[in-house]
This record gives sequence, structure tokens and C-alpha cells, in this order.
Amino acid sequence: MKSFLAICGAAACLVPLAAHAQGVGFQAGAAIDPGQIYVGSHVEFPVGSNQFVIRPAIDGGFGGGWRTAAIRGDFIYRVNVGASGWRIRQGLGPTVNIARSEDLDITDVSTNWNYVMGVDNENGFFMEFRGGRAQGARAPLLWIGVGITIRPE
Repeated sequence: MKSFLAICGAAACLVPLAAHAQGVGFQAGAAIDPGQIYVGSHVEFPVGSNQFVIRPAIDGGFGGGWRTAAIRGDFIYRVNVGASGWRIRQGLGPTVNIARSEDLDITDVSTNWNYVMGVDNENGFFMEFRGGRAQGARAPLLWIGVGITIRPE
């Protein structure tokens, strides 16, 4: 009975997500400390309105002697800039970072909260700055990237 209630509760939480256009997207950019190039993918779930979205994502980076993976769950709030179609976005979320040295036999796993700031357009294009790192982690400190989110009409 408890399992049934848990499944029903989880399904009820997902119902409001279907009311707005969800999206799938891709991002790429550069990271600092260690210097890397990264690529990734995300899914966007509007909650209640198109201003607030939950955006789980995964990025893979290489360079600076490290290969990294970041698994994120961002909570993003967007504010329209007039009727221009552009929005300012800001948010934060938990991240799991996995870093592996290309030269040494070292794997570093850390968790932290990261922040994101940027702009996006209603056509799906976005630019963002992302930062945050756990103490002593080998994951990048600052990411600068661009991407696109594809939303079915």
C-alpha cells in the first residue's frame, strides 16, 4: 500500500509539468580552472509557468589534464525583458562532479551547489555563466557557454 501511495504521489507531482512546453537542449562552452572545453545536454520542465523551470543536465569536459562529468539539477527563474523575446535567467542547483586525471590514476567525486546566470530567447538560444565548486574538488570553477533548447509547439 505504501508503494502504491508513493507512486501516486510521484505521478501527481508530474501532472503540472505537462501543462507547459517541455524542451530538450544542448550546450557547449569553455571552463576555467582547469581549462576545459565542455559539451552537454539538458531537459527543461516548466513548473506552473514558463518563468520557473527545473533543468536536469549532464556535461562532459576535457582538457587541462582532466576529464570531467557534471550531473546537475538546476532550478531556474526567468524574467522577461519587455516584449523583446529575451529573458534574464538566474538559478541554482545541486551538482555531482566526477573528475578523472588523464595522467595520474586519480578520480575525484564531489557534490556542491552551483549558480547560473545568463540570458535566453524565446526561440531557445541561450548564453550563460555558471560557477561553484566544492572545497578541494577538481571540477571547473567557472563555465561560460551557449546552447539551444528545442521546444515542441
